Amino acid sequence: DVVQALKVPANTIVLRVWCIVKTAEGETATATVGDGAGANSWDASVNLNATAGTLTSSAYGTDAYATTSKFYTSADTIDLTVSAALDTAKIIVKAEMMSVENYA
Repeated sequence: DVVQALKVPANTIVLRVWCIVKTAEGETATATVGDGAGANSWDASVNLNATAGTLTSSAYGTDAYATTSKFYTSADTIDLTVSAALDTAKIIVKAEMMSVENYA
């Protein structure tokens, strides 16, 4: 399943994306975080059964945008792709974004 977690407006730089586990799934469950260009570009491995309060983010050397951020010239979404049906997990997806609409 794919959840479009955040909207990214056109002419926006996304500096980083992270996930916070609010409620663990209670069994093995994972996800990736990406966008329209790649399902795991922001985070290739999110443990949805981690302890509540666990924060995950891009890892240098393994996630495409970890060291570069990304400039979105057109609107897109930050997507959470889960590996299996979830019953309990509650995840917050956040991003640090900067609009450059008026600087073109």
